[in-house]
Amino acid sequence: MIVELPALERETVEGFLLAGGVLGVQEPPIREPITIAAAAARLGRPEPTVRVWASRHHALKLRKRGKTAWYDWHDLKTISRQLDRGEPVPQTPEERDALRAQLRAARASALP
Repeated sequence: MIVELPALERETVEGFLLAGGVLGVQEPPIREPITIAAAAARLGRPEPTVRVWASRHHALKLRKRGKTAWYDWHDLKTISRQLDRGEPVPQTPEERDALRAQLRAARASALP
C-alpha cells in the first residue's frame, strides 16, 4: 500500500531530500539532515551539549564534508526526548527508529 503525503516543500541540503514525496508502508524512515548548530537551535540547547549527545549516543551521521557533519534530526530529537523524560536512550539509531515507530503507532491507535 502506498500513501500519498500532502504536498510539502521539497528542499535539499547537499543532495539530501528533506520532506515530501510518496511513502510506502515498508519504506525506511525519512532522514532529515541537520547540523549540530541548527539542531541545538531547534532544541533550545547549547551546541556543546547536543554535540556530546551525538557522540555519546552514536547519533546517525548522514554526511560529513570538511568540518561540517550532518546528523539525522529525528535521531537527535529522539535522544533529546529520552533524556528529557529520564528514560534510557536506545543504543543504536535503528533501535531509536523502532521506538519512534512504536510511539507513532500508539498515538494513531489512541485517536478516535
